Amino acid sequence: MRIQLTKSELIFCKLVGKMRYQTTSSVCEEQIQSELNPETICIDGVIGEYCVAKQLNLHFSLNTDLRVDWGADLVTHEGRTIDVKTTRSRRGDLNATLTSVNKKFDIYVLCVLEPDGCDIVGWIYGNQFLIPENIVQGVKGDYYKITKDKLSTNFKREEDE
Repeated sequence: MRIQLTKSELIFCKLVGKMRYQTTSSVCEEQIQSELNPETICIDGVIGEYCVAKQLNLHFSLNTDLRVDWGADLVTHEGRTIDVKTTRSRRGDLNATLTSVNKKFDIYVLCVLEPDGCDIVGWIYGNQFLIPENIVQGVKGDYYKITKDKLSTNFKREEDE
């Protein structure tokens, strides 16, 4: 599902991403598998979060302060927590660090970045994603991975169901 953003929305997302990166990079090391620059990853993540929030009509936090609890990216109107993962690769799968199991998010969403927004590829419940069967070995260590064909593509606002 393609979510297109306006030029001003993209500029806004880039600004928030840069501000978030400046805040977090001064206090912690990024846990990433990608070869991309961590600031770019942060910006991409904000674009993905904003696109999901826009599609589901959810609050998008402008807060760029350090989140000590590393809380959810988004929260549904029913209180379900969402972690949005954004990739630049159309072949990319849904990945998460091993420490993600401690966060206990309800839903994980995979987005593919596009020049004008992103494609929401699909989603999965955290208790189906963060299981030992989905742990794989990567160049930078083990992580959770699930192929996109195992994700639900039914991505509607809960009130639309």
